[in-house]
Amino acid sequence: MRPETEKIAEMIKETLDAKKGLDIVSMDISEMTIMTECFVVASGATALHTRALADAVYEKRKEEENVVPLRQEGYDEGIWIVLDYGDVMVHLFRDEERRHYNLERLWLQEHNFSFHSNDTVQDPAE
Repeated sequence: MRPETEKIAEMIKETLDAKKGLDIVSMDISEMTIMTECFVVASGATALHTRALADAVYEKRKEEENVVPLRQEGYDEGIWIVLDYGDVMVHLFRDEERRHYNLERLWLQEHNFSFHSNDTVQDPAE
């Protein structure tokens, strides 16, 4: 993943953490697909919380970089929201749907990714 993409992903993870996003994960998928370099995945406790997470990311990127998503899906339902920023795609799930779809398992069965929680990045091997 390019350094500028990593910087964007970190800013998004920090924004989600500040809004009490759950189980925040960034996944470098740059070697696996050409559609994007990175997924940032997080959960919200409810549909309202998931929408609040999406709003926070949207507002932060627009305010700091004047960037809006190329596409946005699922906001009205708040069950699985996708914000497509090109090199970074943000997937925000209600907790139950996160467990059901399990993007981490689908994309990274044998690859490295990092968990972000309370301002610390944890190695999943720990």
